[in-house]
Amino acid sequence: MPMGEIIEILSPDEDYILGPNLNNNLPTGANDFNYIPDYEAFDYSIISVGDIAFEGGSKSAAKHAAFIYQTRQPSCYGEYVQTIEAVAGGVQYGLLDDDRMVRFGISIFRIYRATELGVVANARQFIESQLGKPYSLNYTRTKTERNSKSWYCSELIFAAYYNAGMDICSTREFEFNPDNMPCLPVYLTRGMLSAQINLNNKYLRLSIEKFNDSWLWNKAYWTIKITNSNYNDITVYYNSKMCYTADAKDWQKLKDVNEIIVGARSSVSVNIYQNLSATSVATSFLSDGYRFVTYGTELSKVDFTIVNGNNKIAL
Repeated sequence: MPMGEIIEILSPDEDYILGPNLNNNLPTGANDFNYIPDYEAFDYSIISVGDIAFEGGSKSAAKHAAFIYQTRQPSCYGEYVQTIEAVAGGVQYGLLDDDRMVRFGISIFRIYRATELGVVANARQFIESQLGKPYSLNYTRTKTERNSKSWYCSELIFAAYYNAGMDICSTREFEFNPDNMPCLPVYLTRGMLSAQINLNNKYLRLSIEKFNDSWLWNKAYWTIKITNSNYNDITVYYNSKMCYTADAKDWQKLKDVNEIIVGARSSVSVNIYQNLSATSVATSFLSDGYRFVTYGTELSKVDFTIVNGNNKIAL
């Protein structure tokens, strides 16, 4: 496992960071969040405490990793997936949701038998005890001591498991030595005990980019961004004109259906034209004998918001 070049660009904390001092681990109100978490595109019930969220699409060339601390944490916005991670502002709580999964190209990794062996509980206690400590990157070794004064993201996770009795970076061909090597985030995903977890991606996600007005009502249109959270390219079907909500949900009576390829974990933009009194957007894709429908309602020209609804129809 060659070290390669280590590049770390320390930028301000991303908007998914909640801070180090939540009240009993619970956000006390909307001000604790920078945005409302969204949980429609992935099956988060598969995630377990102790899993590792690896940001393959992170802005940092060294990438980023977070420890899953809670899977159903209550908040003013309902339950959310809570993380602990070492970021620019130090070791803090964060959240994992659809937006972060797609924006930062996240993959989830699990450490083999760590839960059954009681390792996760000890790793979780270790990582919680480090909240509030500052961020620091060490190029010469990987700190593992509980009383270490600072951490970087993957170092903290490695140390948590290491103190619980498990080396999560070594492979059958390579023995990781924390005394003279740094722990890059990608090392956490390559260890012989690490396995990637598929979250059974489900539905598309719709968002508004802009509204294009016209003095001819049928020439006005919405530019809608369609996001594919799946790990494979898919053919997306969409109605190029607005339709009625019931027709969009049930994928019926649609006369203006187009199709477009949307790459894995990426987005495309399409134009949806106004259509008499119809006010909904209809999109879908086919998988495993079902049509997975995502429809948009309650579009706002002022706030550029859209309400996503989903339906699963047997073919």
